[in-house]
Amino acid sequence: MENIIKAPVSGFIQDITACSDSVFAEKMLGDGVIIRPSQNQIFSPITGKVTQFSDTKHAITIQSDDGLTILLHIGIDTVELKGEGFSSFVVLGQDVKAGSLLLDFDRDLISERGYEDTVILINLSSDSSITKLQLENEVSVQSEIIKIIF
Repeated sequence: MENIIKAPVSGFIQDITACSDSVFAEKMLGDGVIIRPSQNQIFSPITGKVTQFSDTKHAITIQSDDGLTILLHIGIDTVELKGEGFSSFVVLGQDVKAGSLLLDFDRDLISERGYEDTVILINLSSDSSITKLQLENEVSVQSEIIKIIF
């Protein structure tokens, strides 16, 4: 089964190995990309269901009907903000379409508090192959960035 993953935010896209957090850079959770955002809104990269949503609103997992699972992690160590600067538009268990608004985040506040606002997108589906369609350039929300076959 082939799935196209769309950019959850506009910004500069890079391979996950460019992430400053070694847990992500070393692909401990899975392969993916990072986007250095140029906007404050996060949109769903796939159609599916919100299967996990942290209380601090900095991390959300979406699973497609065919089982593909994508993690979006907003910022590095932003869990320490305890939800400050994040506003959600979805709840756990909610169905979303690719392009649905998931949350707002305050990039200025994140930066002022000394955190990175990097958006991390990870494929959590282990039995799959991932092809990164765009790297090292600017992407717009909902542009095709990854192809996953599983």
